[in-house]
Amino acid sequence: MVTGPFSVPPSPEAQITMMQQRIERLTLLNEKQAADQLEPKEMEELREKNESLMLRLHEALRQCQDLKTEKGQMDRKINQLSEENGDLSFKAAQLELGGLHDVPHGRGGRHAADRQVRSSVIPSPVGPALIPLIVV
Repeated sequence: MVTGPFSVPPSPEAQITMMQQRIERLTLLNEKQAADQLEPKEMEELREKNESLMLRLHEALRQCQDLKTEKGQMDRKINQLSEENGDLSFKAAQLELGGLHDVPHGRGGRHAADRQVRSSVIPSPVGPALIPLIVV
């Protein structure tokens, strides 16, 4: 509203309307300031929760990486043991075939005696599994 030397004073209704608008603006400003005062507390709580969740996330990621590393190591060990198992199975099959071929030639009894001697030398839990592999 422009006021000058020749302006007409506002009517009482206009003054009331202007005052109501000012009151509304001040009320909104007061509410905003009150909300701004509460916001730092809420923001601090949210920051703390965020930090806690980030720590948990990093811990979970570290555990996941450790498990992946462990899985890779176990896979390599399984592959190695599978290879060894295949080699040992092949050798055992060769020995069995060699032992079967020797039986008609009179060497079967000698193999049985060799196995018995070797089983007494080899510790009992491991012995039976290794006896076919030792006979050459």
